[in-house]
Amino acid sequence: MLEIERQIMLWERKIQLQKEMLEALDPTVGEDVIGAMEKEIHRMELRYSELMRLQEKLVSEMERGI
Repeated sequence: MLEIERQIMLWERKIQLQKEMLEALDPTVGEDVIGAMEKEIHRMELRYSELMRLQEKLVSEMERGI
């Protein structure tokens, strides 16, 4: 009886390892995180462009004031 229980535990562990392996190899895992990061990068790029334009404007205003 103990041997049967041990075999059951071994098979359960093998099944769990197989599930973990499939999740690790699944290309769709993490797509939502990647999408969110891409959106955030895009927002940061837009903000950077806005700040660069503002910087150019302030520099030209300073040059006119001199």
